[in-house]
Amino acid sequence: MSAIISSARQRQQVEEKIRYQALYDLLTGLPNCLQFNDLLTKAIDQATEDQEQNCLPVMFLDLDRFKIINDTLGHILGDELLQNVAQRIRHSVRLGDIIARCGGDEFTLLLPQISNSEEFIQASTRILAALENPFYLHGHELYISASLGIAMLNEQSPNAP
Repeated sequence: MSAIISSARQRQQVEEKIRYQALYDLLTGLPNCLQFNDLLTKAIDQATEDQEQNCLPVMFLDLDRFKIINDTLGHILGDELLQNVAQRIRHSVRLGDIIARCGGDEFTLLLPQISNSEEFIQASTRILAALENPFYLHGHELYISASLGIAMLNEQSPNAP
């Protein structure tokens, strides 16, 4: 009987590991693009139904010239930099905001608690500011910048009824 229970636990652990690997980026621990797309679809459905929520901001963040770091300093340092970038982004957003790594040096963010473009500008400024300080990795002082793409669903002007 204990062998059956042990086998069932092992199977459950394997299934949980596979589910995690399917939905999360293994390097950063962030949701991956597949999970982000699912969460975005749900958020769009909710925003469409919710009369109180007047916008749904989404941000695409790409690290500038990241390939140069990988090519000159190696993938191990590049991976560590991505982990550090993910950590800084996590610390610069609010609880409930969703950050995903969609491959390479690309991150997507869903910020459902923001209600207008001014708050979104503040959030994006906070995220970019978090990346301004140098990263110290293996004796290297690295400065990076990022490019942002921004989209909003259902934003209404402040004077709209």
